[in-house]
Amino acid sequence: MVESRLYAYVDESGSSALDTSKSGESNLYICAAVVVDHAGLEACESGMDALSQRLSGGAEIASKSIGKNHQRRTQFLEGIDTLPFHYYALVINKDRLPKDSGFRFKRSFYKYINRMLYRKLATGSYSLHIIADEYGGQDFMDSFQVYLESKGLPDLFSDFHHDFVDSSQSRMVQLADLIAGTLSYCFDQEKKGDHSPGFRRLLRNKEAGIQCWPLDYDQQPSQSEPVNDDTDDILRKLLRQRANDFLNEHEDSDDDDRRMQASTLKRLLFARIYEDGADQSVFSDSLIDWLEGEGFEKLSKQPFTNRVIGKLRDAGIILAGRNDGYRLALTSSDIDDYIRHDKSIIAPMLHRLLIARDTVRSGTANKYDILDTSEHNNLRSVADQFRDSIIEAEAMGTADE
Repeated sequence: MVESRLYAYVDESGSSALDTSKSGESNLYICAAVVVDHAGLEACESGMDALSQRLSGGAEIASKSIGKNHQRRTQFLEGIDTLPFHYYALVINKDRLPKDSGFRFKRSFYKYINRMLYRKLATGSYSLHIIADEYGGQDFMDSFQVYLESKGLPDLFSDFHHDFVDSSQSRMVQLADLIAGTLSYCFDQEKKGDHSPGFRRLLRNKEAGIQCWPLDYDQQPSQSEPVNDDTDDILRKLLRQRANDFLNEHEDSDDDDRRMQASTLKRLLFARIYEDGADQSVFSDSLIDWLEGEGFEKLSKQPFTNRVIGKLRDAGIILAGRNDGYRLALTSSDIDDYIRHDKSIIAPMLHRLLIARDTVRSGTANKYDILDTSEHNNLRSVADQFRDSIIEAEAMGTADE
C-alpha cells in the first residue's frame, strides 16, 4: 500500500580515502539517510524549497557551501526542525579500517558502508525506496542494485527500490547532505568547537539512530576530565576492556536479551566517547527507542530496567544513574556518581528498616527482633553497621545533611 512506503534519501560527508595523514583529509566518513513516509514527503519537499528560497535564493542547499558560517548553518537547522522526517547516520572512523583491505577501493568502500546503513532501515513491515546522490559513474550505479540483491537486502522489505539522482535535482538529498555535513562539525576533531553542542541539540530531535563504526574502545572521551593521579587512566582501561569483552561475547548472541544489552552498551559507549557534557548520559526512554529502532521489541521502563540495565550491572558494567540519564562509568568521578545514586536509594531503605526494627523491639520489651533469624543474618550485620556509622558521624559532626 502506498501509505506504508518509506523514502530514504542518502548522502555523505567526507571521502573514502583511508590515508588520513594528508592535509585536509578527515578520518571520518559520515553517511546520513533522511527518512520520510509518503504522507510527509510533499511537506518536506515544499519546506526545503521554501528554506532554499529564503536563505539561498533558490539555489542548491549544500553543507560544503555553508562551510564555517555557523550562524547560517544554524538558520538552516532551525528551518528544518518542523519538517516531518527523521534520520539515521553512520560515522565511519577510517583510521580503524585495515589499510590493506577491500576498503581501499572506492567502490567497495561505498558499497559496504551504504549496505550497512540500509540494513539499519530494515524491518520488513513496509516498502522502502532509497534515493542516493549520484556516485561513481553510470556503470557503477547500474551494478549497485545487483550488489544489493546479491547481499539479500531487498529480502528485508516487502518492496524495495533503489535509485541514484543528481543532488541538485533533489531537495531531500540536499537535506541528507546538510545533516551529514553538520554531523562532521559535531564529531570531526578538526571541525569541532563552541558551535558543536548547538548543532547537536538542533539535530537530536530528528535523530532516530546514530552509530560509529568500527567503535574505537581506546579513544578518549571528547570532553577532557580531571585526572586523579593514575587512577582514572587505570579505570578507563579496565572499564573499557570490560565493555569490550561484553560486546565481543554477546553482540551476536542467540539470546535477545543479551543482544539488547550489547546494543544498549554500544549506544552508551558512543555517547560517552563522542558526545559532550550532559549528552554523555542517555535517558531510558531514548535507549528504549534506540532498541526498537534496532529491531527489538518495544519495552516499557520496568522490563527495560530489569532485563537490560540490571543485567549489564550484574555483568560488572558500571552505569551511573543521573537526573539526565544513564552514563557509562569510565572515571573515578563517574563511579562517585554511581555510588551517590545507589546511596540515595539504599540509605533511606536501611533507615526505614531500622525504624521498623526499633518499633517492634521497643513494643515487645526487646523480646522480638525482626532481623534476629538465620535468614537475615547478613542484613542484620549491615543494619547494625549502618546504625553505628550514623551515630559515629553524628558524634563527629560529619553526618550528611
